[in-house]
Amino acid sequence: MKNKRGFRCTVLALIVPLLSPALAAGPEIAPVKGVEEVEPKPETGIKTTADWVFMPIPISNPSIGTGLALTALHLFPFGGSTQPSLIGAGAAVTSNGTWIAGAGTQLRFKEDLWRVTFGAGVADVHYDFYGIGETAGDIGASVPVATRTNAMFGSVLRRIGAGFYGGAGMRYAGTETSLDTDLPPGPMYDLLSSELNVDTVGVSLIGQYDTRDSSFSPGSGSFASLTLYRFDEALGSDLEYELLDAQWNKYFGIGRYGVIAGRMSACSASDGAPFFDLCQFGQKKDLRGYVSGRYRDHAMYAAQVEYRTPFFHRFGGVFFAGFGQVAPDWGKFDSDVLSSAGAGLRYLASEKHKVTASIDYSRVKGEDAWYFYIGDAF
Repeated sequence: MKNKRGFRCTVLALIVPLLSPALAAGPEIAPVKGVEEVEPKPETGIKTTADWVFMPIPISNPSIGTGLALTALHLFPFGGSTQPSLIGAGAAVTSNGTWIAGAGTQLRFKEDLWRVTFGAGVADVHYDFYGIGETAGDIGASVPVATRTNAMFGSVLRRIGAGFYGGAGMRYAGTETSLDTDLPPGPMYDLLSSELNVDTVGVSLIGQYDTRDSSFSPGSGSFASLTLYRFDEALGSDLEYELLDAQWNKYFGIGRYGVIAGRMSACSASDGAPFFDLCQFGQKKDLRGYVSGRYRDHAMYAAQVEYRTPFFHRFGGVFFAGFGQVAPDWGKFDSDVLSSAGAGLRYLASEKHKVTASIDYSRVKGEDAWYFYIGDAF
């Protein structure tokens, strides 16, 4: 008979990519160039027009298996912005019994002075839990679990300077999880049993800087984001802890059509953070190829570079490589660096807004991994 235990993973990273690459970072918004209201400066790009994108997308992910996702996006002009607002919905089912459904919107008001985003979803995700720390990931022993999660997120940002945005957000997730196997008493049993049917409610402070020429498929500029989350019992959360998430993306044009894209990301989770919200590879396409959650701990960093080039008509390709580590805290990284490399294909689903459908292949530690998703990896 299956043991019932409370155990949650952050399924927002699975729900949100179904909707749009602009929402793929969770409660954060992917902004575009902006300046002070008193001295408006035109953004790079042409005036946006309405467009629909309907796509059936094969799924291949080392965490949840193979399957199919259906996505519908409506991109439309709103609030005088040269970049589109959007409404999206999606659903997916995979071979290991996982299913996901979600919807969301991202609106730009008063010529991008304000950015508002909101999304919600439900998921029944089957995956493997490997434990905490680099050693646990290297050993590779795992416990199969199934988690039912209801989640929602939202944020509001305001332009505060040339390219700078600041604001606040919220995130809620309520879960109920069962083990897909009997688990004898021991450290793994104690860890999984420590969170029973957990609700987490948190607020965040968000700072962003953006000089990209496009929100969906940048060819030049930078995007930086710093988000600090606080989960507190006063908000209705069962647990109290902090999370810090930082990223910096840089884009260079090379040749006539090619692009070099670089990314650095970092994460820090406080001592009170539960294992399901620790820093981990596999959620935001940092170090593609690793099973989501196999390497998780209180601190993480990753760096990667990607070359993007068109092939013919709407098709293009990418080549990528990266490295990173997890550790108990920022002073305990060792010399054992994880690496990743691979290649992918791109199909331009919307020429108006440069929305792409992506297929990536990566090989790490002698294992193959395929990814199908909407948008570029970063």
